[in-house]
Amino acid sequence: MVRNTPITRNASRITLVGPDLAHFVAGAPDQRVKLFVPRAGRPAPPIVRRGLTWREAWERIPEPDRPYQRTYTVRAHRTEPPEIDIDFALHAQGGPASRWARSACPGDTIDLLGPTGERNGGYSFAPPAGSPLLLAGDHAALPAIGSIVESLPHDAQGHVFVEVATSADRQHLTAPPGVRVNWLHPEPGDRAPTGNPLLEAVRDTDLPREGGYAWIAGEAGCVRALRRHLKDDRGMDRRSIASMGYWRVGHTEDTAHARTPDKQLTHS
Repeated sequence: MVRNTPITRNASRITLVGPDLAHFVAGAPDQRVKLFVPRAGRPAPPIVRRGLTWREAWERIPEPDRPYQRTYTVRAHRTEPPEIDIDFALHAQGGPASRWARSACPGDTIDLLGPTGERNGGYSFAPPAGSPLLLAGDHAALPAIGSIVESLPHDAQGHVFVEVATSADRQHLTAPPGVRVNWLHPEPGDRAPTGNPLLEAVRDTDLPREGGYAWIAGEAGCVRALRRHLKDDRGMDRRSIASMGYWRVGHTEDTAHARTPDKQLTHS
C-alpha cells in the first residue's frame, strides 16, 4: 500500500499500488475484489497458484498463517500510475480487515484477487441506458454506492438512500443534478433506529412502476425485504433489481458467503 487516508471518524481509504495492477480491469463501478488480510503479528505468506485455483492455494497454507479472505468494492481505479482505492469501515469491535486498516502504513503489503477482463462476474450494476435509478444500501454498500454515483452521466435521474450510524459517517458524493442523495441516520439524542430504515425510506418515495432500475446492497435480511417490496408492492420487474447481501447479522464472511469464482491474483 502507499496511502492510508482518513475519510470520516469511522472509515479510511487505503490506496494500493503494485506492478500487477497494470493488468486490473473493472467491469463496472461496483467491481468486487478479494483481499487476503494478514493475521495479527504474522507476515502474510504468498498465495502460490502453480496450477491451483486461488482457493486451493489459500487452503494449503497452514491455518495459523492463513490470511483472512474478505470481499471489498473498488472505490476508485487509476491507471497512471496503476492504483486502487479500497474503503474500510473502522468498527470499534472490528474484525481482522478493520484492525489491519487501522494500523496499515505505507510499505505494508496485502494480496488482492481481482479481474483482468471486463466480463468477470464480480459486479452487479448494469442499468439500461436512461433508466431512472434507485440505489439503496448501508455502510457496507457505501463504497460501491459512491463509485456508482460518481460514474453516472450528467443527465441521470434517481434516488440514493444510504444508512449510516451517525451524521459524522456521511461522505461527500458528487452526484448529477437529477440524482438525490439521502442519508439515513439517527440525530443526536435519538434512540437507535428500529425496524428497517432503508425499507421505510424507499416506501415513502415515488418510484416509476416501469422502466426503473434498482441496485440494493447491505445486510442480507434488509436486502431481501427491499427486494420483496420493489417486486411485490411496486410491481418492478425482478430482472431490473440487482440485490446483494454483503453481510449477515451474526456472521463473518467465512461463514456467510459461498465460494467466489476464480480470478487473477495480484500483489499490492
